[in-house]
Amino acid sequence: IAYSRSDNSLYIVDTENHVIRRLSLSTGILDTVLGNGERGDGPDGDPLACAMNRPHGVCAHRGVLYVSDSESHRLRAVTGLIA
Repeated sequence: IAYSRSDNSLYIVDTENHVIRRLSLSTGILDTVLGNGERGDGPDGDPLACAMNRPHGVCAHRGVLYVSDSESHRLRAVTGLIA
């Protein structure tokens, strides 16, 4: 879990569903921000079209969301998700 002060949200790794979810602490809305729910590797580009393979870690820093996609052996850096 990572907290972003800039948008007052928690970013939560949902490992078994291969996605990253955002919980807005201001509104209580939970949505998927990264991953299509399918196990895989990519493609890069549209965050909701990206397949991941058991993501485990997440960090929010200066507008970038970093995700360790463990079984794809990648560290993904995603911009444009954090306000």
